[in-house]
Amino acid sequence: MRRLSRQWMRSIYDRKLEQLLGQHAFLTVRLTRARLRGDGDLAQSADGALSKNTANLGEPIRSVYGADAAEEFEEMWFDHVTALFEYSRGVADQDEDVQSQARREIDELYDQSQPVF
Repeated sequence: MRRLSRQWMRSIYDRKLEQLLGQHAFLTVRLTRARLRGDGDLAQSADGALSKNTANLGEPIRSVYGADAAEEFEEMWFDHVTALFEYSRGVADQDEDVQSQARREIDELYDQSQPVF
């Protein structure tokens, strides 16, 4: 019974994480498009939704790995969202330095997130 329970919990964890990551991808596309079009209202709305999504992503991490791991993940994920925002700003402003710096940050954060995913 205990083994079944762990498998069931892992299945719930995987589905929840997949759902939230899908939402993250959708919101990131919205944010990027809004920045490229210069739509400040939509960008602000997408940014707020991404912040909430980041907090929601911490919930399954918390349930499996504890509060400290969730907090560390949320900070790393917030940095990831910020780097994506900066990259899209660099593209919109045609600023290659901003794009390059944001890309380096995205790559570093990708490497840091590998153990979670």
